[in-house]
Amino acid sequence: MFKNSMDYSCYWLLMQLVEKYGIIGSLIKSEINFITPVIQFICSNFDFIDPNTHFITSKIDFAELRSDFISSVIYLICSNYDFISSDIHFITSMIQFIELRSVFYFNYF
Repeated sequence: MFKNSMDYSCYWLLMQLVEKYGIIGSLIKSEINFITPVIQFICSNFDFIDPNTHFITSKIDFAELRSDFISSVIYLICSNYDFISSDIHFITSMIQFIELRSVFYFNYF
């Protein structure tokens, strides 16, 4: 399922987001190639993953600090993978998210 440790760490980070925000759903294993670059994009922009361990470092409060961005990422994942959010207020700024990140997402995929 995982091509390398970065794939695993991206999957692990996504599962932490799923657990923290009460998103209920399951990953379709064949779609890891879509999810991995989304999480890699988050990590590369906010330095969540230690390059030596590939795990979240000291930025435990990243969700609170980056809630608008994270909620948009969660919404993007929800809308593509039929995750069900139990906390509707985290689905907030999809339109702004698309506008700001459209170059990356629509060109990358």
